[in-house]
Amino acid sequence: MDLTGLWSQAGGSASCEGAGTWYAALPKDEWPEEEEARAQIQNDWLEPWGDRRQELVFIGVGLEEAALRRKLDAALLTKKELDAGPKGWRKLRDPFPAWTDDEVAA
Repeated sequence: MDLTGLWSQAGGSASCEGAGTWYAALPKDEWPEEEEARAQIQNDWLEPWGDRRQELVFIGVGLEEAALRRKLDAALLTKKELDAGPKGWRKLRDPFPAWTDDEVAA
């Protein structure tokens, strides 16, 4: 299954959990019926990945943007890792727990 994850943190409170299935992994007849929701999915769509993406939002006073960017950039795949593609990515260690359909549906 092609499940998404959600990491949310505010101060010392944090959670990491499954958040559903990417629409790119579902047949269109399983997408929301509401036209506004479908339009948003299409608006976020980018080939070849569809709606799959990562978003990071940082809100705070006195954030050191340059230092934060350096740390995030250090977490990116190397050129060799990126060139390995999805088959190679599956071999990388996943630091997150496995998410199941049951967790997503809860």
